Amino acid sequence: MTEWLTRRGGIELPSWGRSMFPFMMEGERSSFEAFSHDGLRIGEVYLFITTEGKLVCHRLYDIQGEGDSKQYIFKGDTNIVPDEPVNAARILGCFTGTYKKKGWIPAHHWKLSLLTWITLNIPLWPKMVRRYLSFRRL
Repeated sequence: MTEWLTRRGGIELPSWGRSMFPFMMEGERSSFEAFSHDGLRIGEVYLFITTEGKLVCHRLYDIQGEGDSKQYIFKGDTNIVPDEPVNAARILGCFTGTYKKKGWIPAHHWKLSLLTWITLNIPLWPKMVRRYLSFRRL
């Protein structure tokens, strides 16, 4: 899949689930493009393959280790617990934007940047969003 993504330049996929709410909502199409693994940045959103073989789009929260033994820790914005660590070979693409009801919103739009800041700096954010979602039907 990495080769295909590199050759094609990018891919659009429908969002599923609530782990990145409200950054991405179920049914919205999100876009990803090939990137250099040297440029991975904490706070950015990436597409990766879990050890179970599932495609997941979550935010990079931590990088552990050095050199070839680096492990990348991802977490959905509404998840309490981070995902299992993944190596660089499992990271396929970088989030470039999403199609919301009002149209295309690029990854570095101020609204998405604000959500990124909130997610990284307010520890209670996942619990607050989960509570909100428990009362709201999407």
